[in-house]
Amino acid sequence: MTEEDILYQNGDYWVCEAPQGKKGFEVYRDTITHAERCAIIGYEGYYGFALAMKECDKRANKLSGFFMKHAIQMLDNELTNVLNDLHDLTQQWHLFQQLGVTNAKNYASTCMDLSHRMALAENRKRDILKALDVLNT
Repeated sequence: MTEEDILYQNGDYWVCEAPQGKKGFEVYRDTITHAERCAIIGYEGYYGFALAMKECDKRANKLSGFFMKHAIQMLDNELTNVLNDLHDLTQQWHLFQQLGVTNAKNYASTCMDLSHRMALAENRKRDILKALDVLNT
């Protein structure tokens, strides 16, 4: 593990992604000779990272206002991007429906592609909203 693996730090405590083969994040505490893992967050994505940052701050016994504001702003920006993506996908869906069906194979594959992309965007939106809820409490 290197310093580049540190995603967030508050005092002697820091967060990194769980090692390959495991999901989520881990919180470590620096000691004189090495770092000790003190928490495992089993959630992935923005929600898991938000929980890991909260755990890190709780263990450091102080909130890092600057980093927390930065994380909230980043998530707000990502949420805006996701909402724009959903809007664009909805517009594509309506346009596709208006053009009518000329080829059943193309129709089925386009429907599947658009619905898959919309589902992914909805999942990202849900994850971001959960993470924002964690950070704002």
